[in-house]
Amino acid sequence: AHSYGGRRSQANEGLWRAGGTIYIYAQRQYFFFDLACQEAGDPQGVLIRAIEPVWGKEQMTANRGGKDGVLLTNGPAKLMQAMGIKSRKWDLVPLENSPFVIDLTEKKAAKEIATSPRIGIVQADPVWAQAPLRYYVAGNPYVSGSRKRDWAEDHGWA
Repeated sequence: AHSYGGRRSQANEGLWRAGGTIYIYAQRQYFFFDLACQEAGDPQGVLIRAIEPVWGKEQMTANRGGKDGVLLTNGPAKLMQAMGIKSRKWDLVPLENSPFVIDLTEKKAAKEIATSPRIGIVQADPVWAQAPLRYYVAGNPYVSGSRKRDWAEDHGWA
């Protein structure tokens, strides 16, 4: 994590805020969306790597230059492009004060929650680089890095 070893800077301040705070960071020309997930002062977050869109698909498709279906949001940079996020404008903003919604009232049950090593993590310590710290709905085609042969017709939902 960007806060590993207690590192705190203006750039990673979002991780140090209360759970539900948006932490947006950039790598090269791409932006990434994290949410702080612990008490303030305990810097932990979750990177949102992909979503299966439910509403706003037309706007997302326009934001992605006409790309739709799985290609719309099946990666962290694609997700940000689809959501129209091109800056750190929403960094440090509590989710409830932003235009973004995580709707927990219409829950779907996953048939299986799968784990794997994180994508793009290269560390000197091979144990952490290979640790199963990535969680996803098995069979969902919107999972970044998934293979078409692993996609389930029901997208992995019960």
